[in-house]
Amino acid sequence: MRALLLPLLVALACTPKSEAPPASNDAHAESTVVHTDPPAPESPRTFTVKAVNLQCVAAPCPGYEIVREGQTDAMLIHGLDLGPAGLTDAQRAAAEASARAGTLRVRGLLETRAKAGPAGDAVTLKASSLP
Repeated sequence: MRALLLPLLVALACTPKSEAPPASNDAHAESTVVHTDPPAPESPRTFTVKAVNLQCVAAPCPGYEIVREGQTDAMLIHGLDLGPAGLTDAQRAAAEASARAGTLRVRGLLETRAKAGPAGDAVTLKASSLP
């Protein structure tokens, strides 16, 4: 009999206990719902863009260094999307040459793509215009 009780007691002692919320004694208790507004959409910002040639071991690889207008801290990003700006082929070529020279100014938004590769997330600057 003792041999049968011991495994049962061990099993009961090792079983996690569920923690239910305490029951309300008030039959008219109301639950509180908190409503929050969605975050406001980010407005486009102006950046100076410089193409960089870095050795990369794992994708996504940073290809550009950007500095937000009015700031001095640079940030490495992985892509520059000029498509939304609606540039002609000549304007696109001029913009790419400016990026290589480090003088391209772009107005746009940063977009993050989660888990873009083994190195993690990728950040792309989507250009809405060239100021």
